[in-house]
Amino acid sequence: MDIRQKLAYMIVGGLLVFMGPLLSAMLPMVKAQEDSSQSDTTQGDAVFDTVTCKRLVVVDDEGAERIVAGKFQYENGHEKV
Repeated sequence: MDIRQKLAYMIVGGLLVFMGPLLSAMLPMVKAQEDSSQSDTTQGDAVFDTVTCKRLVVVDDEGAERIVAGKFQYENGHEKV
């Protein structure tokens, strides 16, 4: 085995050692993305530490607005979008 083959094996081994922790760190992210894409069809409870938004609209199953909260700007008696 000459020096080029040994060097190639060392490079491949180093890449495998480097990619192991990287892949194990990325797998939970991929799983979370899969879960979030499936969560559109399922209903359940969610817990958040902090939610920041300018306006919050809660709608029912038919799409009717049930709760609207936030600061609204009005122009000529109508809500400015």
